[in-house]
Amino acid sequence: SNPIVGAQDYRDKVVAADPEDPADWDEVGIKIVEEEGVEYIEYEFEIDMSSWNVRYWLSANSISPISMDLYNAAGVGATYGTTPEKTAFHGPFVLDYYEADQVLRYSANPNYYDTDEYFYTGYNYQIIATDVARFQSFLAGDLDAVGVPTAEYENYKNDPRLKRVPGATTFRMGVNALQTKERQEALFPADEYGDWMPKPILGYADMQKALYFAVDREYLAYEVLKTSEVQQFHFTPAYLVDPESGVSFRESAEAQLFVDGLSVETNGYSAAAATAFYKAAVAQAIADGYYTAGTAANPTVITLTLVVQAASVGQANLANYITEQFEELFVDDVNYINIEIDVIFATFPQNYYSHALIGQFDLVVGGISGSTL
Repeated sequence: SNPIVGAQDYRDKVVAADPEDPADWDEVGIKIVEEEGVEYIEYEFEIDMSSWNVRYWLSANSISPISMDLYNAAGVGATYGTTPEKTAFHGPFVLDYYEADQVLRYSANPNYYDTDEYFYTGYNYQIIATDVARFQSFLAGDLDAVGVPTAEYENYKNDPRLKRVPGATTFRMGVNALQTKERQEALFPADEYGDWMPKPILGYADMQKALYFAVDREYLAYEVLKTSEVQQFHFTPAYLVDPESGVSFRESAEAQLFVDGLSVETNGYSAAAATAFYKAAVAQAIADGYYTAGTAANPTVITLTLVVQAASVGQANLANYITEQFEELFVDDVNYINIEIDVIFATFPQNYYSHALIGQFDLVVGGISGSTL
């Protein structure tokens, strides 16, 4: 965070509304100063800030200046910024036309303070529901850029127009490790979120390690998903530790502190380790009374539910790969307890709102994104 001098204290006093200790704006490190007849906003921070970090902080929409003339206009007030008509644009481009779920059109803002920094006359964003439809629109000449659908990759993998771009989204598998009904109820009461019984096996660290080592990320990225990049950790090379110099966090000394024992040379894949950790987790779960050992003729089966996004060829292929991989590696020839995967295809964004965010899953695949700076 970038704390401003006195801001938190001022806010606390406003909330407390104590007449004996009123909030005093003069103690806040935000001032209007004048220099050569021009007024500026001056910020005083509690920590040292580089000029670049200040600029980046000021670019956040939560602290961008607003037009007080428009804000104070009749019928605006608290609804400022909710529609194009109630928004004063001060960036390099201005929203000219908006049609919900269809199109957004921007034109260059002639009043922008640094018009020489941008060379486009405008942007035209089309909202197209599916990757197949988007790709067809690109082929028809209606789009300047598009992601190649998984189903089309083989046809275009050698196309000179194809570029690989590091992204800010890392797909990861969430694990419901609550283990018991009591812990599930404590976080996600059944009467509010739905009745879900967590699988005890997933609560063991050894099982979580087994899941980690069971995924061949290189094969998954290049042979299954085809248009993805191999990534073992959340912070990809697209994330920068020093934006001014362009140094990637993933290549920094700090990032290397977290890789011991994670088989970076294989991008975290080890079939032998996955099976070994699985057997260790099974032994612990039996000792704790969660499961009873089976036999070679009649093994005990634990069914894990995997939630993935529907209407996506890539996600369907991922689900098939995970199912085959886990059911092959998670076989215990000592206690005869095996894993089976049951896949739920949930439409976006319900894969998050009806499953991932409310604990209604055993395993769930989702993307985690953030600013690459």
